[in-house]
Amino acid sequence: MGDRLRRHDDPLVQRSAELITRSVDRAVDMCQGALRAGTIEEQQPQRERFPLSDLVSELTAAIGPEEVADARFMFTDGDLVLDADFDQLYRVLLNLVRNALAAGATEVRIEGAPRQGEVSLDIQDNGPGVPERVQAELFQEKTHRLGSETTGLGLVIAWELVHINGGELLLVNTGPRGTRFRITLPSG
Repeated sequence: MGDRLRRHDDPLVQRSAELITRSVDRAVDMCQGALRAGTIEEQQPQRERFPLSDLVSELTAAIGPEEVADARFMFTDGDLVLDADFDQLYRVLLNLVRNALAAGATEVRIEGAPRQGEVSLDIQDNGPGVPERVQAELFQEKTHRLGSETTGLGLVIAWELVHINGGELLLVNTGPRGTRFRITLPSG
């Protein structure tokens, strides 16, 4: 179906078909990665150079209107180019943005900047902050609790994906006025 839509005359339909196809491929990879988590090392990154703005464009398209109905999603990067696995970094950012929105943030900002041989991406929200009891185990696998809607693997996988791309994922600060995560990656 995606192939048929890509042959459509309308360029918007063609672009949408590319996004849908890439999203389906990414979803299959995420499912396979989740099955491998904790048992087999995550797939090695397929490094490529790409503008952060391309990644954020796909991220914006993937976040449904129901997720951002009462929220603002902002982005500044100064034409930053990344050298990483596009799909893996997409998964990381999507997880962080969705976590912020699920926690009640009404504003999420992604800021990219070069820093002494590396690039950094700050993901800042204005949500209620990460509870203190959760902070110590933020990037560690948790056991799924009955009645919980999450597996507790999202940030574990995000940390792993950033790590295999040669970077770090850190909780910079959190509190009642919001949370800031920072991803640092080699500048390539």
